[in-house]
Amino acid sequence: MAKQKVAGLAVAVCLAVAVSLCYGAGGTSGAAFLSIIPGSRPAGMAGAFTGAANDVNSIYFNPAGLALVEKKEIGFTHNMWVSGINYEFVAGAVPLAGIGTVGAALSMASAQIDETKEATDGGIDITGKKLSYSDMAVTVGLGRKINDALLVGLNGKMVSETISSKAGSAMGIDAGVTYIMSKDIMIGAALQNLGTAMKLDSVEAGLPMTVRAGAAYKMMENALNIVGDINYFISSGKMNIRAGAEYIYPVSKDMGIAVRGGYQTTEVVGAGLTFGGGIVYKMGNMDIIADLAYWQMGDLGSPIRVSLNVKL
Repeated sequence: MAKQKVAGLAVAVCLAVAVSLCYGAGGTSGAAFLSIIPGSRPAGMAGAFTGAANDVNSIYFNPAGLALVEKKEIGFTHNMWVSGINYEFVAGAVPLAGIGTVGAALSMASAQIDETKEATDGGIDITGKKLSYSDMAVTVGLGRKINDALLVGLNGKMVSETISSKAGSAMGIDAGVTYIMSKDIMIGAALQNLGTAMKLDSVEAGLPMTVRAGAAYKMMENALNIVGDINYFISSGKMNIRAGAEYIYPVSKDMGIAVRGGYQTTEVVGAGLTFGGGIVYKMGNMDIIADLAYWQMGDLGSPIRVSLNVKL
């Protein structure tokens, strides 16, 4: 009997499901990498950033937060994720007078299985072949102030997924709103990944659609920021709560040290404590921000994120 390949689409689909579970949203949605939290600053607070969004990471969490970006900003994040998955995130934001703040982001995830198998009459043989997995999303967004208290935002995105020789693509949108209740309190909500289905060969799955709501409370002359989020993952029907805090200690007029911590509840894979920190350094009109975040994920491992943001 001729060899029947097991390393084809069936293995590719299993890999996609495994990646989906690792990413923490649950379910078996397509392009599950869209559920990975980018940015070391929000990750250090367990991803509770929907109400606090006010930097270039807003394009992921809540595009309305882009309206609070007052200077040109660019950010880079490298995420050493679980199971040999690498994740990269690059984002930029530019305020435009009379329009709002325009943002753009590129996110990529990739993994590789070194050996695949084939079923034969005599059992299972190792082929020595490699099975690759890669995802990419290009996002463009706009955040705008309606008035001093109300901010709105909208993203459009193109998503592609490649598993071995199979490839698919989809389109999606994100929408968000932020309300500034006072100089110390902000609340926000966002709908993510509403869009077309991702189709790989004959397998079709929707994007990991998520609803987020959160709040942020600043204390101690803005040195302490307490945040919380509730997240509902529509594709799996699961919900979780995230909470965290950030404290920035002013070492001098030009430098501050940030310390962060957070916790995510256990409704999804990836629950546990998070820790992070960073340095903010002012150099003339430029701010340089270097951050690190650590996320406990039990038996899956403990991913580490490294980020560098520059404000001009």
